[in-house]
Amino acid sequence: MDGSQYYDAAKKIFYPLTGIRPLTPDYMPIAHHQPVKLDTPKKLLVILDLNGTLFYSDDDNYKSRTYTKRPYFVQLLLFLYANCRVMVWSSATHQRVSSMVAAGGFMGIDKMDRIWNREHLQLHPKDFYRKVLTLKDLEFVWREIESEKSCANPDQLLAGGKYEFQFDQTNTILIDDSPHKSQLQPYNCMIVPDFDKTRMQKGNDIELLKVVHYIKGLLYQDNVSAYMRTCPFDTNNKFYLSSQFRRETTVEAKLPRGIAKKARKRDAKNAALDQAKQEMVIEHVESWRLRTAQERERRRTDEDREMEKAQEREICWTDEDREMEKTQESEGCWTEEDREIQEARAAEMFLAARMAKVAGLPMERRTPAQRALPDWVVPTWEQQGLYRNDWQEAMDEARCDSTGVENDDEPEARPSGMTRSRTLYRKAELTSSTAHLGPIRSEKREPSSHFKGW
Repeated sequence: MDGSQYYDAAKKIFYPLTGIRPLTPDYMPIAHHQPVKLDTPKKLLVILDLNGTLFYSDDDNYKSRTYTKRPYFVQLLLFLYANCRVMVWSSATHQRVSSMVAAGGFMGIDKMDRIWNREHLQLHPKDFYRKVLTLKDLEFVWREIESEKSCANPDQLLAGGKYEFQFDQTNTILIDDSPHKSQLQPYNCMIVPDFDKTRMQKGNDIELLKVVHYIKGLLYQDNVSAYMRTCPFDTNNKFYLSSQFRRETTVEAKLPRGIAKKARKRDAKNAALDQAKQEMVIEHVESWRLRTAQERERRRTDEDREMEKAQEREICWTDEDREMEKTQESEGCWTEEDREIQEARAAEMFLAARMAKVAGLPMERRTPAQRALPDWVVPTWEQQGLYRNDWQEAMDEARCDSTGVENDDEPEARPSGMTRSRTLYRKAELTSSTAHLGPIRSEKREPSSHFKGW
């Protein structure tokens, strides 16, 4: 175990393994100074977040993400380039940050002081590839600028030079949509609502105009952390619904003619490039599918084709179709003798089922036709063969008696009023319809070894 703990269990966000350092000892005393307003504006360092603050990213389609700029994005950049020193710091990876900067249409990208990504958060190697609480420590930025300043040319240290000012908590602003990222400098961050899919679809978002209006006031503050502690940025302030705010932002909302024309051309060019990429991807996929199908067809044999046809036919078949095919296959190999045997078996099964049903009913519940059916049992094949021989002898005796030929065999017992001829014919009549089922008897008892016991 590495001691990982959840910072937000619902979203499964971990605490960083490096821990969260305490605030610097002098941060809170400086932030609690009284705000002082200046007569002339001063230079500010503005650090911009990307995803959720300036762009909406369609994360559902991760293979070809599209990035939508927040309304008044260009107006914000124009204002910041003219009055502040601007940099980008995102918690996304280097590849994704590059994609957002390229697809977002950053005008004047050369005016950006620096572009930072996840690598500059100084995370633990294990935290770099998982969902973890990310903190944007502004101390990293200030130390980086100071290290560059120590190696800069003397001309860059003069008035108007790149390193004219020393940046700290009194002149640095972080614009982000996540409050937890500014825990180490809580009074230097402007929290804007997340630019999600709902806000993107509505198209009436004016948060960046509010940001411009608020930064205008910060330009005249000697200590921005002290001012933001007493007057934090509140996007729900009623002032932003007033007519005064609309009048003040009307000019800012309109782009200069030349810049607006360039922005429209750039957007049209980016849209055309995106469409061309999508068409290229579709064409590539279709050609790949065609080549794959051709290669698969080339490797197939006649046996594979027959198997595929059988599978297609099997998918469309019902149980009735399968039974019909089995019947046709079996009938194709049958002879006339096989069909006669099958019909005889069917007759046997019908009569056996009928007699078995009757045998299970009590006598009082039987119909007259059912009472005429005797109780029966099916003997073994050997016993049935013996019975057939006996039945043949009985038929021969009956035939001899009708022709006047004398027969020495006498019946052991016969009912009164019945002659020998009538007894033999009666026996033949009873056995002729059920000879294939075996002898019929009135009692269900174990057969004896001697046939006369049946």
